[in-house]
Amino acid sequence: MKFIFTLILLGLTPLLQAALPTMWVKDKGGRVPLKIDHIHAEVRVVQDLAETTLTLRFRNETKRMQEGEFVLPLPEGATVSGYALEINGELRNGVAVEKLQARHAYESIKRQMIDPGLVEREANNTYRTKVFPIPAEGTKRVRISYTETLREHDKQLLYTLPTQTPGAVDTFICDVHFEQSKTPQIDTPSLEFETISDTHLQAKAEHITLKDPIKIQCPQDQSSVVITGEYDDQTYLYLRYKPMDDIRDMPRKAVQHIHLIWDASDSRRTQNHQAELALLDAYFQKLAEQGPVKVSLQFLRNRLIDAGSFTIQDGQWKTLRDTLEKTFYDGSTHRNAFAEHQPAAELTMVFTDVNRSKQALPLQVKVQPNTFIFHCGQGHTFSSSELSEGVTNIQLEEKPHRGNINKALHQLTHTAFKIESIELEGSQLIACLRSMQQSQALVGTIPGKPTKQIKIIWKNGNGQTIEQPLSTTVVRDISQGDVTLQNAHMLERLFAQERLNQLERTLSRPVDIIKHCRRYGLVSDHTSLIVLERFEDYVRYNIPPPEPALRKKWETQRQQFEQQKTKTTSQTDGLPTRLHRAWQLHLQWHLRTFPWRSKVLQNHLRQSSLWLDACKSLFQPEDLDSHSHGIIETWHQQTFRFIRNAHQIRDNASHQQWKRQQDQLIREWAKFPTLEVKRKPGQALAVSIRGLVQHPDTYRLSGKLTLKQAITRAGGLHPAGNLQYISLYRNAHATTYNLLSQHYQDIPLQPGDMVVASPIPWEHYSDDPFGAFSPQPARDPSRAPAISHTPKVSGDDFDGSSDDGSSDDPFGGGDHRKKYSPTKGDIRILPPLAPAFDKKRLLAFERALKQKTNEQQAYDSWKKLKQKHALPAPIYLEAARILARNQHQELAIQVLSNLREHPNEAAENPRAWAYLLGAIGRFDLALPILRQLQQSHPDTIQNQLDLIRYRQKVQPDRPAAFWAKQYHELVTSLPASNRTSDAKVLALALIERNAYLKRPLPEPAPDYSNNLSSDLRIVVYPSNPEAKLQVKVKEPVDDHTSRWHDSIQGGRLHYASSIQEYRLRHAMPGKYQLSCTSRQPLTLQIAIYTHWGKPNQACHWTTVTLNESSSWTPVAECDLSYDEEEK
Repeated sequence: MKFIFTLILLGLTPLLQAALPTMWVKDKGGRVPLKIDHIHAEVRVVQDLAETTLTLRFRNETKRMQEGEFVLPLPEGATVSGYALEINGELRNGVAVEKLQARHAYESIKRQMIDPGLVEREANNTYRTKVFPIPAEGTKRVRISYTETLREHDKQLLYTLPTQTPGAVDTFICDVHFEQSKTPQIDTPSLEFETISDTHLQAKAEHITLKDPIKIQCPQDQSSVVITGEYDDQTYLYLRYKPMDDIRDMPRKAVQHIHLIWDASDSRRTQNHQAELALLDAYFQKLAEQGPVKVSLQFLRNRLIDAGSFTIQDGQWKTLRDTLEKTFYDGSTHRNAFAEHQPAAELTMVFTDVNRSKQALPLQVKVQPNTFIFHCGQGHTFSSSELSEGVTNIQLEEKPHRGNINKALHQLTHTAFKIESIELEGSQLIACLRSMQQSQALVGTIPGKPTKQIKIIWKNGNGQTIEQPLSTTVVRDISQGDVTLQNAHMLERLFAQERLNQLERTLSRPVDIIKHCRRYGLVSDHTSLIVLERFEDYVRYNIPPPEPALRKKWETQRQQFEQQKTKTTSQTDGLPTRLHRAWQLHLQWHLRTFPWRSKVLQNHLRQSSLWLDACKSLFQPEDLDSHSHGIIETWHQQTFRFIRNAHQIRDNASHQQWKRQQDQLIREWAKFPTLEVKRKPGQALAVSIRGLVQHPDTYRLSGKLTLKQAITRAGGLHPAGNLQYISLYRNAHATTYNLLSQHYQDIPLQPGDMVVASPIPWEHYSDDPFGAFSPQPARDPSRAPAISHTPKVSGDDFDGSSDDGSSDDPFGGGDHRKKYSPTKGDIRILPPLAPAFDKKRLLAFERALKQKTNEQQAYDSWKKLKQKHALPAPIYLEAARILARNQHQELAIQVLSNLREHPNEAAENPRAWAYLLGAIGRFDLALPILRQLQQSHPDTIQNQLDLIRYRQKVQPDRPAAFWAKQYHELVTSLPASNRTSDAKVLALALIERNAYLKRPLPEPAPDYSNNLSSDLRIVVYPSNPEAKLQVKVKEPVDDHTSRWHDSIQGGRLHYASSIQEYRLRHAMPGKYQLSCTSRQPLTLQIAIYTHWGKPNQACHWTTVTLNESSSWTPVAECDLSYDEEEK
């Protein structure tokens, strides 16, 4: 029988040390560490492996409930293998689930003030843990475990346990378990260890401040060791052995053909290349005795570019050196390009940098003999997980140093033995494994205990092979007994950890990494560990509980939960409850009528109408000044007719005439407060005195009367009245006076004046027909201004909208289908904002491109524009667009890839890169990136929306019915999603689907197939679904639509998670400007539609880069106007 098994090589290189986690909480506007009052550290050492388990109790000494956050740096290659959180006094283990699923569950449950805990991995193998809640003046226990490989030094194995704490610890316990006959030496000045057994040491202390770490030295076993352990019905094998003496470096065979890959990406522009050139010089001098050597040079950017073939004779390489020194550094390093178009050669040399901003893509060098990666810079190196199998990594100092050059030269001229294969139980595993310095270690799974000889096959670059046998007589089974069972568990954790490293190093599919992590409970870039308090939360969020005894119950209740969800869905016409609500909000807003024309005049018209009605009911015609009253009455009639006839606007000429009439009416209204009211000879003075007075009435006098005298004439104020708020209404305007002010001068009254004693500001008195308003009373009324306020009827009193669209709206309502909308839209993408860059250079660049015919000439134009300097991010994007428009697609991609070379959002986020590729029309290259995102995060609905949108660009000939079906399947494939954010995104998918269906609004009952057609629709897709993005649209009437403010013409922003949609059903002609701001750098893809859901629908896509800023950045404009040909 042939068995298939896995063996993984363990690197015993120096590792970063872990650090004791510190729990931080917010307090008084800052972050403070929580006190650790109890630490229990358990260290288990088997051979050169160590598993550390820390149980920490944190004390919250603040007066309020807190969310704690602590950070745990781990050694390279290690990962959190166990996590437990105190729930109701007991520690409960965490469960590995997909990262976004865990984050959603944590944030949702935290809002319910229930105990969740979360562990996530960040850069540099740092783990961040969130715990909530930590009770006020209470405690919370956390247990966290990790496995590591011990460092070798002078035949000793070194282990360090960080124990430094910010303050005194009430109780400290440290247990060290080890193998018999290998008693470790423990160095710690503040603790004393006592012997518990032959394999167990323990230290205890109370009220101690730990200032130094615990350092442990274990004697290193130089002999070969084969260890097996059985855990959870699986046998794990651990091999550690010293290579045979014959396995040593050998002189390399003569090299006649070298493949040289020179990283010419933008991040190498400022790098010192003297050490690299010095190494090449020394190497070519070394090869001078061998005769001529052929060198095939390729530049590495976003692809491999042939740069010529050179012959090196007698160590002379001036032509090649001049080519390297004159390199133009541009574009990004696409590491997967290593595997493309490489010429066959006896030795491959790659000179590159370690640019951490690249998207963690491992170096994919074609596996051919003798491949070397050289890089410069202190503190920059490739980790083992970043290198493909069979690649030698050599770090050079930035300045040439003889010792460093000689060391690298030795590696080039000598070949080391590497493991070619391992024979075990008659089966053979072929693996490309990294060579080690002193000893080798492997971990794997096998079908049973090995009974035959284990044979390791070594091979070097010269083709020489050596067989090294390992006798199975040294096999030790550590699966017997309770204590050693934990050792077997450690082997299982070590295998799982190394297998994860291997999966990540070889760019395995995210779904495979998630499957592995869920099986073994590991944290990765795609998974997190989460602890929940309530069983029902495990059911609700589809997270299996950690207790095996509860799995069957969980499966049963999970099935019932899905069935109940299906019933709820069926009650809302096949849509989840929250999606049903989200769609209803869109539909209700769409059905409202917004009389956007003459909105300002509508308020004035209402105010004049109320004033005229009041005059008619309170006075006789002979009581009024017929001249001033007639002017206002005439204006009122003209304005009413003007607004009622607004629907006749149907072209640019009528629109311009309409604007002129509106401006004239507004100017006339502004003159009314200064319009003189005259009293005819012998005419009685008729005034109305009402409000909070003792005798409200209309008074007719033969003499004169002032405002103060009017209050006295009406019997004085009511007890609820106040002389600070006496309003005078004249000529359809109003002014509120403070009669107690020392600055007040009494006002003579005129015929037709209306005096109203107003209430205190926080009350509303309905007898005041104009809604007069004044601010809060001053403490000393005599010192207050004489005029408290000039009240007007505001837009808030009458919003001009009708929920049912009926004719009850007297100012522009009625049948919405009779409105005339703009028929032409001119969309402009605003120039990139880069103040330090001369925009004329971009114009000159585009003019030059139109005169160039081949790629080299276009490249020369780009080199002239860049001038060996870094450019602002928007300039790279705009230059790439210009190149793409002029049919230089490959160069456009290279120019665009500069954005991935430096720390920015486009370098770290694959969706941002896909959006940027879309900006230059390369949807075919962006589509695989989006597919990978969708596979790794299938529950993120934006991924699926992006995928459909980009497929539409790649397949434009597909019929509308096909795309309607795609959006329909998206909506119906996620019926279980009942999150508000998901529902809002799915509502956008419904809008897209219905636009392709193009069904009119049915009468009388709208449903989910409504086509929400609009004159203008703008959708902003951010590259980060969790971004804090804000959007606003400035409309022609100087009104803004933002998250908190809808426009007077019906513009509204719909927030669907991070996606923002602006939709305007009936648009006013004029300019609409889109502006954005974000708290973090973002790449935005913006779709601007005119005549959305109509036969003449048009769309313009654009992509912009947005820097972190609190100020608004204008990104696009759209001019709507009437097309004269469609009058």
